[in-house]
Amino acid sequence: MEPRRVALIGAGSIAACHAYAMRALPFYYPGAPRVELAYVTSATVATRDAFAERYGVREALSLEALARRSDFDSVYILSPNAQHFSHFRFAAECDNVARIYLEKPVCTTIDDERALAAYSGVARVQTGFQFLQNSAVRLALRLCRERRFGVPVHFQVRYLHSGYLDHEYRSRRAERMMPAPEGGALIDLGSHAFSLAVAFLGDGLRVVDASASSAFPDVPSDLCTMALCRDVDTGAVGMVMASRVSAGAGELLEVELRGTMGGFRLSTENAEFLELFSLSSDKSQILRTSSGYTPLSTFPNRVVLGGWLRSLVHANYLFLNDQEDDPFADLRHGLTVQRLLRDAARHLN
Repeated sequence: MEPRRVALIGAGSIAACHAYAMRALPFYYPGAPRVELAYVTSATVATRDAFAERYGVREALSLEALARRSDFDSVYILSPNAQHFSHFRFAAECDNVARIYLEKPVCTTIDDERALAAYSGVARVQTGFQFLQNSAVRLALRLCRERRFGVPVHFQVRYLHSGYLDHEYRSRRAERMMPAPEGGALIDLGSHAFSLAVAFLGDGLRVVDASASSAFPDVPSDLCTMALCRDVDTGAVGMVMASRVSAGAGELLEVELRGTMGGFRLSTENAEFLELFSLSSDKSQILRTSSGYTPLSTFPNRVVLGGWLRSLVHANYLFLNDQEDDPFADLRHGLTVQRLLRDAARHLN
C-alpha cells in the first residue's frame, strides 16, 4: 500500500490529537498504511513551526506555499470554524488530493452549506465526528440496526463541559465565544450530540425549538443550549443538550434511547459499559463493551477499554485506509448535522 502523505491545515490542539492518532495506527492495525506527516500550515508562523518541531512534521509553511506543492494526498482541515469551507474548497481543487478530513462544523453559512451539498469532486470526504467510533456507541448502533429496541419513542443526547464556569478560562478563549452558527456550545459541542442523534434516528430528525441559558449576559455566544427535536420518520421526540457550564461535569457525554421493545443508555462516566432495557425485565442488563474494534484491531488486547483518543484513532484508520464502517461520518452525515445546527441557531436568534 502506498504511504499516505498528509497535510494538516491548522496547528491547534485537535491537530495534535490527530498527529497522535496517526502515529498510533501501526500499533492498533496490522494493515494500516504508513503515514508521513508532510506539511502543517496555520496563520501564525510561530505556531506552525512549533507544531512541526514537536510532532515531527517534515515542513511548516503557509497555505500559499502549500498550494505550490503536489507531494501530498491527504488533507486534514482543522482550522477555525469559519475557515472550514474555504479550506475544504482549497483541498478539493488540488488534483493531488485523494481524501479530505473535514472537522466539524463542516461550514458556518447557508451559502457554504449549499456549495458543499453540490460537491461532486473525486476526493473522498470524512467529517470529524469521532464519537461515532466509540465502542459503546458502535455496539448500541448495531443493536439498533437489529431492531432490538423496536421503534424509537423518545431519546436524549447530552454533551456537557464545565470549564467555562471559570471567568478567567472564558477570557482566554475569546475566539471560541462567537455566537452561533460560528461558535458557542451549540456548534462546538452540540454538533457531536446531533451527530449521535442522527446516527441512531436518521435523516428525518428535525429541530422543533431551541433555547439557551441567559445566565451569562456578558458572553456573546451560547454556553448552554437545549434543542427539542422530533423524528418525522418514527414520531420519536427527544432533547439534544450542549453545555460548557455544567458544574462537576468535566467532560460528559450521555446518550439514551427508549423504544417500543426496549432501550439503552451509555455514558462516558462509565465508558466501558452499555446499559440495556427490555420489556421482559424490570432490571437493566449491563454489557461490557471492551475495545470493540475486532477483528480489525485487538491491541493491546480485546478487553482493554477504548476511550476518547481510541475512537479518534479508529476514525483516522477509516480515513487513511479508504475504508467505510458502520457508522461512517461521510459528507452527507456532516451536512445533516449542519442543517440541524442551522435550525437550532435560528431558534436561538
